[in-house]
Amino acid sequence: MVSPGAKRAAFNLLRKKGCSIRLSSRMAGISRNTAKRPVQERRPHLREEIVLLAERFPSYGYRRIGALMPGVNHKSVHRIWKDEGLSQLVRKVRKVVVQKHPQKPLSKPNEVWSIDFCTANNRPMRILAVLDGYTRYGLTLKSSPSFRACDLVEELKWLFLVSGKPQAVRTDNGPGWFPVK
Repeated sequence: MVSPGAKRAAFNLLRKKGCSIRLSSRMAGISRNTAKRPVQERRPHLREEIVLLAERFPSYGYRRIGALMPGVNHKSVHRIWKDEGLSQLVRKVRKVVVQKHPQKPLSKPNEVWSIDFCTANNRPMRILAVLDGYTRYGLTLKSSPSFRACDLVEELKWLFLVSGKPQAVRTDNGPGWFPVK
């Protein structure tokens, strides 16, 4: 569906191209009388009021401006709001830029270990997985209904005795690393 304003614009364009009034009105889909009649605003003072209120209250939208004007239809306020190009102030959200440090390629075993907690088929079972980053060897897979911090420390102490200490440990900061409140 095309708005009456768009039909009138099409009529005017056809008239400028040299088409007759009868042909232009038929192609635009409006009557000849409607096409020839100039657009008259019903309440010209309303436009001025809306613009003044929008300047006075820049954070208000068209609905709130319409609420300040009792007896005025919100549709006419919205039409004038769009015609005048009024809009609310849009605040830009600042994104936090995290600088990523390029990771150097691993060159030997026990350089970096990756530690993660997994779940088993959405059951109340936690699996502790520790992998060596260079060899991709699974150092341990330990399952338990829950892991306390002291359990994790004991498991890591045992791994340090068996495999040696890594230079770095990498985690994903997921929910397994935070206490439940």
